[in-house]
Amino acid sequence: MRKHPEYALRACLGILRLANDFSPLQLEAACKQALAHNSTSYRAIRALIKHTLPQTELTLSLPEHDNVRGASYYH
Repeated sequence: MRKHPEYALRACLGILRLANDFSPLQLEAACKQALAHNSTSYRAIRALIKHTLPQTELTLSLPEHDNVRGASYYH
């Protein structure tokens, strides 16, 4: 917890800015891991993404639904 709200806001903006460099799934996984360790600073989350999470692109599985088209639809 920060003493001044402005410091907390800057940390939040920095964490959100990590989405420019990493995939949303990597950022989400790092944030979950940071919450589990009660270490939610910008530096901690950035370190988790860079050093402990795999650098390969994670995949997102979509639910089965009639309105969800696969890649073959567009070819």
